[in-house]
Amino acid sequence: MKKIYLTAFSLLFATSGIFAQTSWISSSKQPATMKTTSSIRPMMESVPASKAKALAANEMYVSYCQNASPFLRLGTVKPYDIATYFDKMIIGKYVGDKVTKLRVAVSSKPKALTIWLREKLNDAPIFSQEIPETDLPEEGWIEVELPADKVYTIKESGYYVGYTMTEQKVSNNDDTYYPIAIAPDGVLPKNTLLISEDGGKSWADYTYTYYPSNKIIAAAAAQTAIASDKHMDYDLSLNYFQGDFAFIKRNPENDKATIDFNGYIFNAGKKPITNFDLTVSAEGIEPVTIPLKAGTGIPMFKGTSFRYSIDVPNNMPSIKIDVQTSNLNNGDNVDGYAGNDKTSTEDIVFYETDTVKTSLVEMYTTTQCPNCPYGHKVINALPKSCNKVLVAHHVGYYTDEFTMDESYNYMYEFGVTGAPTGSADRTFIADEKNSSFSLGYTNPSQGAIQVNKYITFTQNVLPAFASIAASSTYDENSRELTVKVYGRKVNAELFDKAVKLPHVNVFLTEDGLKAKQSGAMGLYTHDHVLRAILGDIWGNEITWNGDNYTVEFKATVSADWNPDNMNIVAFLTDEDYDSRYYHHAMNATQIDLKGDLTSIENSILADLSIEAVNGTIHVTGDYDTYHVYNMQGIQIENSNLTKGIYLVKVQTGSKTAVHKTIVD
Repeated sequence: MKKIYLTAFSLLFATSGIFAQTSWISSSKQPATMKTTSSIRPMMESVPASKAKALAANEMYVSYCQNASPFLRLGTVKPYDIATYFDKMIIGKYVGDKVTKLRVAVSSKPKALTIWLREKLNDAPIFSQEIPETDLPEEGWIEVELPADKVYTIKESGYYVGYTMTEQKVSNNDDTYYPIAIAPDGVLPKNTLLISEDGGKSWADYTYTYYPSNKIIAAAAAQTAIASDKHMDYDLSLNYFQGDFAFIKRNPENDKATIDFNGYIFNAGKKPITNFDLTVSAEGIEPVTIPLKAGTGIPMFKGTSFRYSIDVPNNMPSIKIDVQTSNLNNGDNVDGYAGNDKTSTEDIVFYETDTVKTSLVEMYTTTQCPNCPYGHKVINALPKSCNKVLVAHHVGYYTDEFTMDESYNYMYEFGVTGAPTGSADRTFIADEKNSSFSLGYTNPSQGAIQVNKYITFTQNVLPAFASIAASSTYDENSRELTVKVYGRKVNAELFDKAVKLPHVNVFLTEDGLKAKQSGAMGLYTHDHVLRAILGDIWGNEITWNGDNYTVEFKATVSADWNPDNMNIVAFLTDEDYDSRYYHHAMNATQIDLKGDLTSIENSILADLSIEAVNGTIHVTGDYDTYHVYNMQGIQIENSNLTKGIYLVKVQTGSKTAVHKTIVD
């Protein structure tokens, strides 16, 4: 076994643990007149005396937010909702126990407030209580007790606690009124600060956000009192351990594989934990015990991420990595709850068969963003070997003439807080603690190296166990467009293991749009601009014919768009909310709007020669790359080809053409 690296503990304190940006990025425009406070100060803990209830001996308040600070106002007089998720890490050991009280903190007096508990964000509350205006404090915690018939029994799936708030009307220049309180030292980078402005129909995740100009992990100021006999002084728990890659391609020249895995170490007890041992084991390797120190200690309901690498035999179908804690505080203390001391990763599968993956790379950019030209240069500097399709969402820094409101859904979902920003395959990147990353590098070549690493990482997170291709029919007179997206499972067993609810997504993009651009001189050419989403915003569900699929889309191309400069981008995603790969793109493809996989694009191919000689297809002329595919859309090695028809995909710049070639 080989240890590659071990990340140091770093607790997320407001004074020292704020994540700094690693590259240059412009600030995002917030909805309405949303405004954050410019400094962090702890609030007084004030609960109206007439409403505060003493905790019973077996009750304790549980939350990712222990000390609240003023943070935000939305600047609207309409009601909105704030929520935080109590997930298995913080309530897992309490399954079957009771939630008896709720409390939330405000950092300025609201006009109206209702506290609630829900099992699912979009469902009606299981419990809610409006707070009389006379009981609303200027700042502090507000507590409600659940009636006996509403006491909530905790389930493994967890629950959401939040409030519906109406703000006082204040001037936009007011620098004192910030009713939304948070803790800036949360643990998980998602689902602990959720905001809805439409009555809970849709939610934006502000967990990994700015405060005021640096990245933090925010947890909404909401707590639940839990009645239980599992409130321990010392309780170190292991959570969310998984391999960076759940699928690893077997290397026939090496009998071992390196597995990188990660998870969270969390103090679910009441007293600090300063050191402990962590033992890592798996089938076919000797266990290794790692002594770990946590500086001044991990406080109650705080934690840290943990990463480690080991080498394991790859001659088995799959493997799990087991992790266990021991020797708490040098053996001076006993872990009071053993149920969360040991965990395992999911099955990490070794495989041989997939197809070449094309990544979906999405950019967030606007004409008003002064740093966005740097981001465009970064994308253009990506190596030709980077197999990708590009889409530009014009959001992230104010709006422009190319902005589509639908792009905000993606912006919020994938943690985009500014521009220029990118995402690759809509995949969470551990190094960024986010599904998006900055493109604002002043040195495009260096930026491209880093972004290419991210794309390579996401291609390995979810391999292409299915192919995807597209064809189109366009009527010049009516401007009616029909798009067919089709493909097959290349590795049916692993596709079904990875993807639970497959959807096909189709975008229309346009190149060559001329407009002004902040940070650039004169008219600027904008490419890959999102023009339309065909079908649902999260794609259309696939209907299978065995291992094959075909999904059809129809649209009318706007008279304001130039079909000669337009592309069809199609990609395959998993839309099962409980899936590890929720929203991830498994594979993507792009064709010209007026072309399909069997057409010849004269603008690209006119000066090229494509011929087959001795079982190899040769392309001569001016092009960037070409690949050979069989008629099932699977990329194959361009040598020793048997007799038959093959597809040759040629790429020049942002244009792609596909030509049928016969090998005889």
